[in-house]
Amino acid sequence: MTPFPEIGEVMPVPMMESPVSNQRISSILIAVSLAFNVTRREILSHRRGREHMRARHAAYLLVRDLTDYSFPRIGRALNRDHSSVFYGAKRAQRMLVEDGDFASLVQRAREALS
Repeated sequence: MTPFPEIGEVMPVPMMESPVSNQRISSILIAVSLAFNVTRREILSHRRGREHMRARHAAYLLVRDLTDYSFPRIGRALNRDHSSVFYGAKRAQRMLVEDGDFASLVQRAREALS
């Protein structure tokens, strides 16, 4: 295939996130924001405060656990690099074991989604 399409050649159209998938992520963000007492905007921000990072990592973990989305897809939806989502979810898994308060807040968010 040439680098320039010929007239009349069909160009592939990039896949867009479906409204349903965005609704699922939005509902997870709302549940996390209520459980962790931070705003959705703060979760999506680039702030590095402890409460924001914990909520953000919990959101990564829950989106990964409750959907079949890949890390790149989650990253695109949350305006993050896929590696940030991967390491944040990995950190959240460790915090579930090490930090009982974090684990109870994640469980509260999970229950709100049920």
